[in-house]
Amino acid sequence: MTDLSLTFERHTRSISGESDWFNSARKSSIDPYLDIFQLLLSWVDNWPLSKLTLASHSLQFPLSPDEIALTIWTMQTYKRYQQRLTGGAVGASTLYVPPHLAKEMRQSIVMGNGEKARMILEYLWHGIGQRSGVVPKRILVLCQDWNDTTGWLVLQFMLQKGEIVIYQPRTTTPQPQSLLPGWWTAISTTWPSLPSPLNPSHPTRILEFPYDHLPRSDRPFLTVHVWQNLLKRYDYARKLETVGGQAQKDRSDCRTEVQRMMRRKEEEVLRYDVANTIFGRDRGLSV
Repeated sequence: MTDLSLTFERHTRSISGESDWFNSARKSSIDPYLDIFQLLLSWVDNWPLSKLTLASHSLQFPLSPDEIALTIWTMQTYKRYQQRLTGGAVGASTLYVPPHLAKEMRQSIVMGNGEKARMILEYLWHGIGQRSGVVPKRILVLCQDWNDTTGWLVLQFMLQKGEIVIYQPRTTTPQPQSLLPGWWTAISTTWPSLPSPLNPSHPTRILEFPYDHLPRSDRPFLTVHVWQNLLKRYDYARKLETVGGQAQKDRSDCRTEVQRMMRRKEEEVLRYDVANTIFGRDRGLSV
């Protein structure tokens, strides 16, 4: 079993009500957005330090950021956006599937294990403080290109409309859409109150963005900006022309987030509660 599988298998216990440290730590969250943070901390707790070290190393030019680095960076963005959006008082209406679990989802679907794919979605939805009776409005997925593991793309599932949009680099070979029904089946079995699983009048759309002007190692950052635009409900192509000039800053910002998580792991500050807020900030461990 892979490290990523172990991460998922360990923490899905909280779905069934088992009282592990992750579940108990969540109970102390002050606002729903902190559930997102605690979910990330639970992954950091489970990942070996060597994996975080590799993630930090992957942010050195001319390397490409790995899935752990992108997961940490985007989960922090997801958390902060949710905090600003509602003041942290209301749970998220957009479910985000980060790279390391998007990979698990894809592998499960390819292997015909729809139940595991469903459990991953349920685990994430519960992990950010939501419950089964609440249905997300949409799901955003940041995942590796299905034809090229060095590339990245974004999937957007708009649940009430039954629509799927793939946002991919213009130079990318079209994605094998045979996998998409498996994703949609996992979604519809997780939330059976959804309308028809797929609206035949709204076929899968593919929207492309150019990134051949960027070095290959910087291209993942452009895809992350597409994801950020979608998260904030902007046009997906908003300000993409500026990304090439700020790739160095993106690397630095991402590395800072990874190194903060490394420090938390080394100092065993991996539960978010009131005491941790006070002492964590005293030790320079920002939320």
